[in-house]
Parts: sequence; C-alpha cells; structure tokens
Amino acid sequence: MAKKIFFIPDIHWSERDVKAVEACRMAHAHFKPDITVFLGDILNCGPFAAHPKSRLTEDLGYDFQDSELAPAKAFIDEISLRTKELTYIIEGNHDQWVERWAANYHGPTARAVYSLISPRRNLLRDNDRLRWVHNDDSLSLSNLLACVHGWTASKYAAFRHLELSGTRSIVFGHTHRAQQATGRDPWTNKEVEAVSFGCLCKFNPIYMHGAPTAWSHGYGIAFLGRTSYTLYRGKIQDGYTVLPGGVEIQA
Repeated sequence: MAKKIFFIPDIHWSERDVKAVEACRMAHAHFKPDITVFLGDILNCGPFAAHPKSRLTEDLGYDFQDSELAPAKAFIDEISLRTKELTYIIEGNHDQWVERWAANYHGPTARAVYSLISPRRNLLRDNDRLRWVHNDDSLSLSNLLACVHGWTASKYAAFRHLELSGTRSIVFGHTHRAQQATGRDPWTNKEVEAVSFGCLCKFNPIYMHGAPTAWSHGYGIAFLGRTSYTLYRGKIQDGYTVLPGGVEIQA
C-alpha cells in the first residue's frame, strides 16, 4: 500500500491568508495522511528580519510569542495529531532568522534568551511526533522523492531544483509560486520532477521588481509507493479546494 503524504508550503504565520490556511487544514483532516511535511517558513519572524524593510508598516512591533509562536505551535500540534506517523518541519530561511539574529547581531544577551524564542525549541516542545530538518539539509522520503525548503526563489526555480537534484524528484517551497519541471534520469531512464505547490500567505507584495509576483495558494498530496509515486497539487481559490476524488472543501 502506498504511503499518503501531505505537503504544507510557506505560511509566514503573521502574514498568513486565513482562508487559505483553513482550507489546507480541512483538506489535511479529510486526507488523513501517513506523513506530513511542512516545507518551511511556517513563521514570518518579522522582528528578526535579515533583509532591509521596504514599507513603514514593517517597522510596527508585535509580540512574537503571542502572535506567531503560540498559534503556530497549536496549528502544528493539531496537524501532527491527525497524521498517522511523523510530521516533519523543514526549517525555512525566515524560521532561521531568529537564530541568526541571536548568533550574529546582539551579543551574549540575545544568545542567552535564544532558548525562549527559538522556533525549533518552541514548535517541537512536548510533541514526540515532530521532527525538525535544518535549513541546510534535505528530507529524504524515499530513493524516489526528497524535500527541501528551497535552493532558489527565481522565476525558473523548478528547473534549477531539477538540475541540482539530479537523479531524484524534489518537492520545494520558498517561491510562493506553483511551479513544475520534469526531466528524465539518463542513468535509470526514470522520470524525475521538481515541484512547488505555492504558499498559504497573503499575496504581499503583489508586485516585485516591477512585475506581478504570480504567487498562488495551494498544498501538495503524494501517494508514494516502492517503485513509483504520484504528486497532486491542491489549488486553493478564495478558500475553496477540491481533493483527489472530487470532494470540494470550503473554508
């Protein structure tokens, strides 16, 4: 029997799209996966941003624990309880900002309080069904399929991921866009692909570098067998989504 895998892309919790997250949660509850994979950037971590601010509103402060860590932890715990086996959290570049801030910018005081605000420690706390995958690592689901947060967010990210992955198909987040590239491994003659499902955050910014961002809402589903697999993208439009089999969900 094939394993059922559910992929949850970038949420950026304080910038989440509420309807998209709820539609994804309901789809997950209906699908009842064996394994769940968060593809990174569950949190936004705005107060610890590693990039320059571009809008005045980004300078507004908020309570990181109450606004992001606590509600995201509750969401993750609910997802893990509905997952038959393990739930994997791949660390995104935003999730990593807190550690980078503590290690590089604010000296021993920041390092001393890091344990209180660490995404890894807080999100994994009291839940032995969760596993953390560092941003620099990949998650191998089988010899057919692996997952990363993302090696590039460019317009042609799927093609680049396919090139870098080589002989194994790869699922990635980070781009906020639905992308897919397919190829064939010349050594095994098997088809390989690189797939991104979109995101669950607000379409913000709508324009970047003078062009539309083309971000989209979605999640991923896989049926993973011993020698083959099938990937589906669950598109979310205004809180609606349709699962394989034809069940329509409204957030």
